[in-house]
Amino acid sequence: MKPIAIIGIGSPYGADQTGWRAVEFLKQDHTLQTLSRGQINFMSCDRPGVMLLDDMAGFDCVILIDAVAGGDRGKVAQISKTDLLNDQPGCSTHDFGVAQALALGSQLDSLPETIELIGIEVGDAAMNYLPEVETLTQLKQLIYALVRRFLLSP
Repeated sequence: MKPIAIIGIGSPYGADQTGWRAVEFLKQDHTLQTLSRGQINFMSCDRPGVMLLDDMAGFDCVILIDAVAGGDRGKVAQISKTDLLNDQPGCSTHDFGVAQALALGSQLDSLPETIELIGIEVGDAAMNYLPEVETLTQLKQLIYALVRRFLLSP
């Protein structure tokens, strides 16, 4: 069985709690644990920066969930590793964000086999935002699909 990590990126402030809240929601989902035969590790990381590389170590598949500044509040967007590695400044709500950590990990050849990023658009990142039921349901369906795809890959 391939180990999987679902990591909520964020902080305890405003819209930046979005990734944490999403992980808390997913932790409660029995179908997700059954689907993965209990091989999913859930984590919430407080603005990890370069420490994200340590958090991802030892996993074959990592799904990152993070708030994305701008866009339509509550919209769930899957962002490819390629897009992240070519990220334009300002996409993250963090100073040293996910894209920068992944770029460093790529240079160090220390990234997991599979990395998926799910961004939840929060509009103005300075404003309070907590994901609504529709957003969390959409997120859960996307996570199911990613886990299935990963587990079925050779």
